[in-house]
Amino acid sequence: MEEGYVVRAMVYQGSDGKFTRHLSQAQLIKDKDLAEAAADLANGWVVPVVRAAKNQPNKKSCKSNQGWMRKT
Repeated sequence: MEEGYVVRAMVYQGSDGKFTRHLSQAQLIKDKDLAEAAADLANGWVVPVVRAAKNQPNKKSCKSNQGWMRKT
């Protein structure tokens, strides 16, 4: 889990400095003072965010196509 802050000014501030509508594309700032300074420059406000870790797809065990039939 990632904890931090994002700058919101009707839209979120992205990592490239441009504005984005999606929270997932917003730049996550770890330091609250830095986030408040960025919010002052952008005429916005600071929003605390907790992002969940991205799920890794589980690998399924591979069995041969008809291997289960051979166990007779």
